Amino acid sequence: MKASKVTFLASFEDYLSVLKRNKSRITFFTLASAFTVFSYIASRPVGYEVEATFREQGLSSSDRKDGGLTSLMALGSSSDHQSRAITVLKSKNLMKRLVDRLGLQAEIVPLSEEGIPLQNLFRNIKAEAALLLKKARPGVDDFHRPIRAIDINYPSEVASSLSITPLSDTRYLVEGGGKEPREGIFGEPFREEDYSFTLMLLNKPLDNRFNLTLKSKRKVTENLSNKIKITPDPKDKRVVNLKVIYEDRVMSSAILNSLMELYREWLEEENQKVASEQIQYLRQREDEENLLLTNMLYKHACDQADKMNSSGFASNLLAMDFLTKNLQEFVQRISAINFEVERLSRLKDDRFELCDASPMANVPPAVQSLFSEIRTLKMEADALSLSVKGNPKIGGEDRMPTLGRQLYEIDEAKDSSKALRELLADLQSDKELILKEPLKANKKCALESWIEKMAPLQVKAATSNEASARWEAKREMQALKEQFSAYLVNLIQYFQIQEKTLKERLQHLSDVESELEGMGLSASKELLAYYNKELSASESQIVKNHFLIESIKNKEMELSPLASMIEDPIGKEIANRYSKLLLDLQNPSIRSQKEQERIREELLTQRGYLEMHISQSTDILGLKTQLLRDAIYALQGGMLSLYREQISILEKQVSDFISQRIDALEQEKGAVYDQIFSIRDELKAMPEKRIQELMIEQKIDLVKKVYTQIVQTIEAKNLQSSMEVVQSVPVDTADTPYFPKNPHLLLLSLAGAFLGFLFSSTYFIAKEGFAGLRASPKNLTEAGLFVAGRVARKTKGGDIIADRDLETLRRLMWRLNSPVRAKTSLLLEGNGPHYGHQLASLFSFAGEKVLLISLCFDQNEGFGLLDALEKPQEAYPIQKREGIDFLASGGPSRHGTEKILSKEFKVLLETCLKNYDRVIAYSDDTFEEGAALAKTPLFEHTVVTIDDETVQQVGYLASHQDLDKLSYLFTD
Repeated sequence: MKASKVTFLASFEDYLSVLKRNKSRITFFTLASAFTVFSYIASRPVGYEVEATFREQGLSSSDRKDGGLTSLMALGSSSDHQSRAITVLKSKNLMKRLVDRLGLQAEIVPLSEEGIPLQNLFRNIKAEAALLLKKARPGVDDFHRPIRAIDINYPSEVASSLSITPLSDTRYLVEGGGKEPREGIFGEPFREEDYSFTLMLLNKPLDNRFNLTLKSKRKVTENLSNKIKITPDPKDKRVVNLKVIYEDRVMSSAILNSLMELYREWLEEENQKVASEQIQYLRQREDEENLLLTNMLYKHACDQADKMNSSGFASNLLAMDFLTKNLQEFVQRISAINFEVERLSRLKDDRFELCDASPMANVPPAVQSLFSEIRTLKMEADALSLSVKGNPKIGGEDRMPTLGRQLYEIDEAKDSSKALRELLADLQSDKELILKEPLKANKKCALESWIEKMAPLQVKAATSNEASARWEAKREMQALKEQFSAYLVNLIQYFQIQEKTLKERLQHLSDVESELEGMGLSASKELLAYYNKELSASESQIVKNHFLIESIKNKEMELSPLASMIEDPIGKEIANRYSKLLLDLQNPSIRSQKEQERIREELLTQRGYLEMHISQSTDILGLKTQLLRDAIYALQGGMLSLYREQISILEKQVSDFISQRIDALEQEKGAVYDQIFSIRDELKAMPEKRIQELMIEQKIDLVKKVYTQIVQTIEAKNLQSSMEVVQSVPVDTADTPYFPKNPHLLLLSLAGAFLGFLFSSTYFIAKEGFAGLRASPKNLTEAGLFVAGRVARKTKGGDIIADRDLETLRRLMWRLNSPVRAKTSLLLEGNGPHYGHQLASLFSFAGEKVLLISLCFDQNEGFGLLDALEKPQEAYPIQKREGIDFLASGGPSRHGTEKILSKEFKVLLETCLKNYDRVIAYSDDTFEEGAALAKTPLFEHTVVTIDDETVQQVGYLASHQDLDKLSYLFTD
């Protein structure tokens, strides 16, 4: 058989061998698991198991089959009630009530029971022993709990421990909790800042001290909820099964009984709540129906009363005549309102100053006075505008437009817009199109070309003899008319925007100086009058000063008469000094000639001073005049702005009045329309009055029947709910157990041991499976490999052959002779025993001449193979050992394998085969080593010794070697 990939299959014996190899560790894990389970179960307190059943009464099948309103309003089916019962019984709210009622939030333990080692272990062992031996009495005693806590209020989440010392049958001492020791009275509340409770003395205590532990209500509730098991009964959907396992024998039954009692109380509360809601609903429906009927009857009575009050006739025919006349009057009033609204709408867009010329009805006198005031203000503003237009701005920049130019452009834009609107009205009314003055030769409009296009089409449409030509002319004129209308609308919008922009620009150009800001129109008028008066006075003073200057320049003119015309004190002082000097000059008798000359010079000087002073005063007056003119111009611009603002305010008031008047008319029209519609509806409803009365009577009967049915339904449902509460009772109450629940220490310990054995066995099998399955005779044989058997592991060099080893070597002899006799054989002994001499002896006993060669180059065997390979001409150093020819290895060598692969060794084998029937070589190399793989091709058959190798390792050699040339031996 050629070399091929070998597939190995794991057998049951392989698994058993894994278990045998790891039996000590598996035993340890098994015992450890059993001990862990035993310790956990035995460390838990002994529990008493109590069961009870509760029946939740639902809607009966007969009630569900009738299909009436009662069944629709019922609480639900029995399965729904069962689910409700389970949900409520498991709810935290009910569990908290149960904890409060039984006082489970506090645990009172005698101090003598605190810290007893392995107490639960001994109690569990005793309990199970009593149950297994079927004793008449339980093996454990009840806990001694002579004191019980009720009405506990402890909101903290952290448990607190207190020490209780009974002082007498009525008093006790409380210590611990970081508080000062205090005495309490049995049966009365004991209160602190963080907690409060009431202790009840049930019987005489055997211990002097007790440990009171206050626990968190949330944790106690969760723990109790986990201990209580509530399941539906599989046979009856109305029954639920309750079960609890609790440490206290007496308290275990009290828990279930109290829980069922609390559930019945909850049912009664819910029933009362539902009944109250239903009664409230019934009263609400009664009030609604009463209100509806009252409103219907009241409305019907009011309709009849209104009919009598409005028409005054009991006859429908006379009432219809009366209503018809009223309807006609209301229609006439609608026409009058529409006319007035149309007039006011047109007036709103027209000039308000002309409104007082055509007085309107229903206009208050105050509004009429606004019209007159608007006209007056506009007249004054126009006059002021004319004044400003004729007076260019003084001192202004040449690049800026004057105020007068701005006013002219505003008037031009306004006139152009008005003319365009008139032209558009003429175009829409098919009148003759005539361009007025602002539009003639106006390059901004360029309307002449449109007029020229429209004129021949109008003539052709009016005078053409052919109908088709007239129709074509009308069609073209209509298209041109639409385009011209759109163009005129755009021009109107353009001039309106231009007018608005110019007014805003005018507003900025005519802003009053800072000293004039905040002044009203009347104050501006007074200021303008004051400026004009000052300007006139300044101008007259300038004329007077010019006269004085001309007079002073005249040398012949005396200054004394002019002193009365001088008003400023400096000029008067100079004139008086001049007069005094002149008087001094008139007395030459008392003045010398030199003094007279000096006085004349002084007179000339004073005359020059006076002339210069008056000239400078005139210049100042000229500047003042210029400033006054600028101020007047600025003030006129500001007044113009104030006029426009005042006119805008008044126009806004008038416009608001017109809008309000239009709104009032619209509201009046709406009210009139309502009256018209009311009259029409009343006229339509007159034949149906009797039908309405009959319908009201039917509605009253229907309401009575519905109300009666609702009352009956609610009463039936309340009765059904009350019956359900009464019938929802415990079927089997919880009885106090006598024996505790079997802890099953033995059974659970065995189960733990089994699981430990299973997990550890699986672990070691999986571990060896991942690391590699160890080779065994069976899996090698099933893979198609030859296994001779097992040989005993002995000290190297031993010569004792056991019976089993002899049988194994005989099978190996048969393998070396079958199917083809192997003259050369290699024994890869590895870590196993040396059996080469025994095998060679068996072949020798069989009559074969055998040569045994040692390939162990790690031992000092003296002169041998290596020497023969180095000196091939000399005789081989063959020795005699135990009657067998033996060729030693020749001593230790690092390159012994390479020597074997040389040609000299092949020549040595061929030479030995000429003198021997069989050559057997053995080596202590394992079959995985490179030396072994290098030696196997030199021999016809290879025998491999397997110790602890895996099947993967064995398969590697088998995949590189012919299987017929391989044999395997296993060591014990």
